[in-house]
Amino acid sequence: MTRFARVALILLTLCGGLWTSVHAQEETESAEASEPDPAAEEARRAQLYARVGDVRITLGDIEDSINQQSPILRIRYRDPERLQRFASDLIRFELLAAAAISRGYGDDPTVAKNIRQNAVQQLIQTEIDEKVSQDDVPAVDIQTYYETHPTEFNRPAMRRASHIVLPNQEAAEAMHAEARGADARAFRDLARRQSIDEDTKLRGGDLRYFDDQGRSISTIQAYRATPRPSQDSPAALDPGEEQPVPSGADPTVDARLVAAAFALENLGDVSEPIALDDGHFSIVKLTGQRAAETRDLETASSAIRLRLFRELRQEALDTLVDSLRERHSPQIFAARIGPIVLNPLGPTERFHRTGHDHGHGSDEHGGAHHGAHDHGQNHQGSASGHGMMPSAEGSEN
Repeated sequence: MTRFARVALILLTLCGGLWTSVHAQEETESAEASEPDPAAEEARRAQLYARVGDVRITLGDIEDSINQQSPILRIRYRDPERLQRFASDLIRFELLAAAAISRGYGDDPTVAKNIRQNAVQQLIQTEIDEKVSQDDVPAVDIQTYYETHPTEFNRPAMRRASHIVLPNQEAAEAMHAEARGADARAFRDLARRQSIDEDTKLRGGDLRYFDDQGRSISTIQAYRATPRPSQDSPAALDPGEEQPVPSGADPTVDARLVAAAFALENLGDVSEPIALDDGHFSIVKLTGQRAAETRDLETASSAIRLRLFRELRQEALDTLVDSLRERHSPQIFAARIGPIVLNPLGPTERFHRTGHDHGHGSDEHGGAHHGAHDHGQNHQGSASGHGMMPSAEGSEN
């Protein structure tokens, strides 16, 4: 390297260091300048933007209203025109609120009820939801739950089938060829017209999904939801004794139909006539297949975490309600609830069956499996029956 090159390199190094030092000082001064003085910031936010009667709308009020929204919504108010419209909407709201109060709507029972409900929601948000989060669920609890609830994360192989029950073997053999050649729609029509099984003929012979023991999805869920008695319990099962069928479970599919459905390989395959009780015969058509499924801890952990979080949240809410009960000692006249009259369903109202899944698109896993679909659920204001609905507490009238 020449003498000139060495001198140039030294000068560049010195200049680079000087620039770095100056740049760092500028950044420090800029950061210090960007930190507002608390008193000046408070005075800025307190500046009056509008007055509606006795209500003041300050710059801080506008900022707080905007900052409560999501980042995607907040960014739009960088547009001065949209910001002005937002501020005008605040004035519009206060004008309407003043009119409602002056005309006595604030004393309306419905308004008063809504105010109480909003107050309860705010109480729960502040006292529960801001203090309990999914991060409070320990990883060891998630693993323990997974290890102690294996059936919740294992779905057995399942089949869906339809069948036509005939009065005797001759009738079944006579219809067999037509049943084998029928597509799904034609098979359902045959079942509706020819089957003597009153339980399934109206739905085209559909047996819905079932496992190799003939249990429907809702039955499997019912078994999972029913705790087995401990060995120390008087109700403990004897060795080899089967767990009693829980309430709400669907009847199991006949074992002979189950065997026939699981013996069929391809969708649309039709069995030979199967002998049933009372001389009846059945023809089974395979209409659906679901492979067995096992979920590992990593896959199931988010659903378990959500479930355990809900339990933690409910425990915190129950503790709060119990403390309020102890403090206020509500009076309850339980015997008076008997004569309550419930309006019958109107012509446009429908009763929606819940708690049972027959394989028509709902999640069939049960337990903590379906909790994964609830991640977006908003818990704020959900008091699980505590405080959200009117009660007979504290009133003798």
